[in-house]
Amino acid sequence: LGTPAYMSPEQADPDRTAEVDERADVWALGAVLYELLTGRPPFVADTMDALLQQVREAPVAPVHEHEPDAPRQLADLAEGALVRAHEDRTLTAKALSDGLSAFVRAAAETEAIRRERDRAVAAEQTATDQRDRARGAERAAAHHRDRALRSRRWLAIAAAAVVVALAGGLWFTTRQRRRAEQAERKADRARVK
Repeated sequence: LGTPAYMSPEQADPDRTAEVDERADVWALGAVLYELLTGRPPFVADTMDALLQQVREAPVAPVHEHEPDAPRQLADLAEGALVRAHEDRTLTAKALSDGLSAFVRAAAETEAIRRERDRAVAAEQTATDQRDRARGAERAAAHHRDRALRSRRWLAIAAAAVVVALAGGLWFTTRQRRRAEQAERKADRARVK
């Protein structure tokens, strides 16, 4: 059924396996995004039994408890995918993918605006003393590099999450197609007999 740390509560409960559907895949994608944002999966335990019990029963800690600087939009997507009650997990893989794509676009636009603003600020700076100008440029470059690195980190996380979401959607579609083909072959064999 999958890696226990990314299993949905209905997958981790042997009495609820009939409830497993595409929403379990949404949970798994949310768990991957959660780990990308926080550096840890939603649940961590020393034993497999303890991990499965957490998956079945423990609440998922909000992303910002582990990573206060995580972008709110990405944290909301991860938490929306990790809704414990199967019937309340209404976020679809498509909506998750769309949300990640929107974040990537917005982050790229924000980065371009920041770069342009930083260029304008640097162009307006005048200094009479060469040494002061050199120090100011070094500080501005270090500041810009730090901001760019932080921005690129979230952009990379979001891009990786989009890839995971697309791969998950492709996998789910392929799985459904195989199941339909198997059912059709079974029906054909039954008709032949």
